[in-house]
Amino acid sequence: MANVKQHKRQVWLQSLVLGSLFCQPLLHAELPLIRLNTIFPPGSQIGTTAEVTIEGADLDDADSLLFSNPAIKSEPKIKSGSTNREPNKFVVTIPSNTAAGICDVRVAGRFGISNPRAFAISESPEINEKEPNDSFEEAMPLEQMRIVNGVANPAAYDYFKVGCTKGQRILARCEFSEIDSRLEPVLFAFDPNKNELAHSNRLLDFVAPETGDYYIQLHDLTFRGGPAFFYRLQVGSFPYIDYVIPDFAKASQTSTHKILGRNLTGSTKSTTIATDGKQLEETSVEITFPENKFEFASSIPFKPASAVLEGFDWIYRGTNGSGPPQFLQFSETPSPEPVVATNITLPCEIASWFSPTQPNSFSFSAKKGAVYWIEIFSDRLNLPSDPFLVVQRVKKSDKGELEYSDIQEIYDADQNLGGPTFKTSTRDPIWRFEVKEDADYRLLVRDLFNEGKGRKSYPFHLSIRNESPDFELVVIPSVPPNPNKDAKTSPVWSSFLRKEDKIALDVFAFRRDGFNGEINLYFEGLPTGVTMAPSSIPAGASRERFILISGGELSPFSSSIQLIGKAKIGDKEIVHHSRAGAQLWPVDDYTKEPVATRLARDFAIATTAKETAPITLDLAEDKTVETSLAAKVQVPIKITRRGEFNNPVKFTLQTDPPKDFEADGKATNATAEIDLAQLKLPVGTHTLHLHAQTSGKYRRVTPDEIKGVEQEIKTANESVQAAEKEIAELNEAKKKPDAKAEEIESKIKAAQAKKESGANLVKELNQKIQPADVTFTVYCKPITLKIAPSPIELALSSPAMSMKRSSKAEIPIKITRLYGYKDPVEISLLVPDSVKGLSAQKVTIPADQTEAKLVLETSTDVPLNEQKFNVQALAKLNGHDLKTEQPFTLTVAAN
Repeated sequence: MANVKQHKRQVWLQSLVLGSLFCQPLLHAELPLIRLNTIFPPGSQIGTTAEVTIEGADLDDADSLLFSNPAIKSEPKIKSGSTNREPNKFVVTIPSNTAAGICDVRVAGRFGISNPRAFAISESPEINEKEPNDSFEEAMPLEQMRIVNGVANPAAYDYFKVGCTKGQRILARCEFSEIDSRLEPVLFAFDPNKNELAHSNRLLDFVAPETGDYYIQLHDLTFRGGPAFFYRLQVGSFPYIDYVIPDFAKASQTSTHKILGRNLTGSTKSTTIATDGKQLEETSVEITFPENKFEFASSIPFKPASAVLEGFDWIYRGTNGSGPPQFLQFSETPSPEPVVATNITLPCEIASWFSPTQPNSFSFSAKKGAVYWIEIFSDRLNLPSDPFLVVQRVKKSDKGELEYSDIQEIYDADQNLGGPTFKTSTRDPIWRFEVKEDADYRLLVRDLFNEGKGRKSYPFHLSIRNESPDFELVVIPSVPPNPNKDAKTSPVWSSFLRKEDKIALDVFAFRRDGFNGEINLYFEGLPTGVTMAPSSIPAGASRERFILISGGELSPFSSSIQLIGKAKIGDKEIVHHSRAGAQLWPVDDYTKEPVATRLARDFAIATTAKETAPITLDLAEDKTVETSLAAKVQVPIKITRRGEFNNPVKFTLQTDPPKDFEADGKATNATAEIDLAQLKLPVGTHTLHLHAQTSGKYRRVTPDEIKGVEQEIKTANESVQAAEKEIAELNEAKKKPDAKAEEIESKIKAAQAKKESGANLVKELNQKIQPADVTFTVYCKPITLKIAPSPIELALSSPAMSMKRSSKAEIPIKITRLYGYKDPVEISLLVPDSVKGLSAQKVTIPADQTEAKLVLETSTDVPLNEQKFNVQALAKLNGHDLKTEQPFTLTVAAN
């Protein structure tokens, strides 16, 4: 046992730094922004009221919890015998008609509304872990079916003791990633004699060999621990669902599905062995799929790439309780092909298993010109698989034998819209199959992760569908850049607006089946005084930044809002509600530690009327900047400073490459210079984003509040002094012969606690009124550029002319100078070398002039016919030739 403890400590010490990162901001000091690290317990039972404690950063005046399930209510806990709130404690009420599952909770306070944290709603009784329980002898008693909410301590085990009956199939299920915990659990089961029965990293499964008390041991994989390593553990003979086959069906219909799992009511033994080697049971149930409302709020912690999924959570209920929620997809075909199908008819959807030894094979015929999208859903269903597809052409040889030739190998869909901090790529392959000839084809399906293990691995959902262009959206708060451009930090962030403020959001468009059009966006529920710019994702773009803008009049607001996207696809207008994304924990270096993200169950923002942004950036002229290719444009920026923010402002124009420039301290204006020749932007309308960073002094209270805080400090100091006096008097009283020592010691202890509490309050209040050095990231309303092909417009007095052989004629030319262009312009007639007998000398329109005459001359051998030419105007701008042309028709008639 000593060796185990020594190893445990070594592993723990190696991971101590990582384990403590959850409470560090990992970012330069920005203005305060509320963040929620933990809520404990991380769940509660339906129909109960529970007390929860939150931990995080910038929790000043945290006064409410907001749940993505609006039926769940909370209120601050009031101190016993007082009207004052108990800091960071809330009473949560879960109505009896609340659906079981996992929702998101956020905390709202003075500095906004926080990032989401998962909160579980169960149908089972719950209890919190009681310490000490780090040995067999101190194992915490736990009733079967009851859920215990616990926290893993560093370099320690948690033990639980559960009474079991001989022959019971006992499951011990640990929730961790589902509820955003940093825990990577290791579970062991021991019999009454403390002999190991089973071990796992998520689900223990064993049959009790005798009646008695059994032990469950839990610890983190590397023995990390602390508040961020919370979990929910349930032990008993409850049902557990491994797979639903098929896990999809058509919306608004009832269909039959095979359920594979453990402890299923009325089940039979299945031939399927689970990936943990345990025998599964199976039964069939009818499931009524609801209407597809294109909403997304699953209990499953889906990765960002899963934003394309459409479905709902379904819960299996048996006589022995209910299982965890299962996500079921809506399908596009009336009914799926059977699992065993090898010959299929397109379009279709297939539920099957990756074969352990050889590829799954599906044969079909297809007609020339048909277009199908072939897609696997597995990785995006949170299954540890790596699907791989091969499409083959099937022919018969002269001997009548089948011959296969590969058309396409289909690998991961590795388009990553969000970079290292919000990865959107997936291992699921997707491919557009445009049929080139009438023929027979074969599709091979493999799992590169698990192939060759000699048993069934994981199910998959194969969709081969007609082309149906579509899109899904995901919105996330945009994290301010680190002033150290070499830093690889990724902090947890949320959306909070002060008055006269601007914050950034990033919106990702998951384009489906070749859709490439513009997507118009708007928010439902945006608070009064807040607007958004721009208002669309351009055609062809898959990521766009949007700026939320607040004015000088704001009311306090903390709530979820809904981003909605509209697009015209064919003759239909498609409307989709955006999903939201969230980062779970801060990361100090994303090149060394992956950033954990998931889809959130809502998107929320907060506004405040108490504070105004210390600096505001505005376009001096709020209008579209019109210019031409190769131009150099100057965009004036207005800087409004407030408070003690009089340092230089460092700007970044988010172009490729980014352009940095700076405004001096106390400057109220700046100029963004845009060199279009360097940026190589094409003709059209473009949105350029601009942000800046500066430093200054910031106080956590407003000037109007300082006097009140100073009075609180005075009162707290008086409380400390009174406690010190009381302690001194009690110490003197203790010296008397008849003193009741035990009673006096109790009073001294209470007085010391009062002194310590008062001293901590004084320290906290002093920090509020003392100025702190902070960096502030400020955004500007986007610059809209409309780029024309040339700084001039060319006009001909007439688009056509008639001439005779051996003659001369003039074409009057007029140009319109745009965007202040004043340089000479060269005019010429573009005559192909194949045309003989026609010439026109180039003519130059001098600087600042707008007219010229182009002289045409024909010879005796010019063809007698009508010919089409172009008249060209050539303008030189910043070393680039910009050409504008107009068509011209010349008819040559006989003399």
